[in-house]
Amino acid sequence: APDGRVWAGTFGDGVFVLDSSGKILHRLTEGNGLSNGSVLSISGDAQRVWLATLGGVTEIRMKDLRARTYTSELGAGYVYKVLTDRKGRTWFGTDGEGLIVLENGAFRHYRQAAGTALKTVYSITEDLQGHIWFSAEKEGLFRFDGQNFRHYTTDNHLHSMVINGVATDGNGLIILTYEDGIDVLTPESGHVSFIDAASGAPTSEANLNAVCRDGAGNIWVGGKQGVIRLAAYDEPFVFD
Repeated sequence: APDGRVWAGTFGDGVFVLDSSGKILHRLTEGNGLSNGSVLSISGDAQRVWLATLGGVTEIRMKDLRARTYTSELGAGYVYKVLTDRKGRTWFGTDGEGLIVLENGAFRHYRQAAGTALKTVYSITEDLQGHIWFSAEKEGLFRFDGQNFRHYTTDNHLHSMVINGVATDGNGLIILTYEDGIDVLTPESGHVSFIDAASGAPTSEANLNAVCRDGAGNIWVGGKQGVIRLAAYDEPFVFD
């Protein structure tokens, strides 16, 4: 969080709020207003934290930790991913109800993009230009510039249509994780480079949404074989 606290979600035991030294300051459960104790995604800003759970989405006010839960507004039992962007909008990747954004107090549903029906949305990221990128179940990758959607598939050289995680590194590259490797996509050109064990990288076997960016812009990927770091070097990414 911007104030230095760490919000750690668990599967069944709610959320722990820790200080920078690792001391537990608070534990939030269904008894504190969480919609469910299993937390799939956390995002937020200086005013609020959003928790995507198996029972809906809970908004936590930073100043007093008061909770408010949204279920009917999202039309889905649970949400895979929540993301607050730089404009203050909050995006939700739902199980079966497509992509939803909360902006200026109103929810807007996107159930199709670039002529493709959207049902389950797994992962969401914002690039350095403020565009929203997201993956949908078996439908590959989408980019939304605020007006139009662009669809990326294996025809655009994606490794697979089944994407486990999407993130933006400190240099603006879009990182796509799979069970058997990682794509690095350059937004300006659309160039995609696949990285796997055969190319000398560690085996990723990335878990769903187990991907994040640190303060230095590096991307960390969690998988069955451990954790992989993709460093955001000052030098430009060189393609073979």
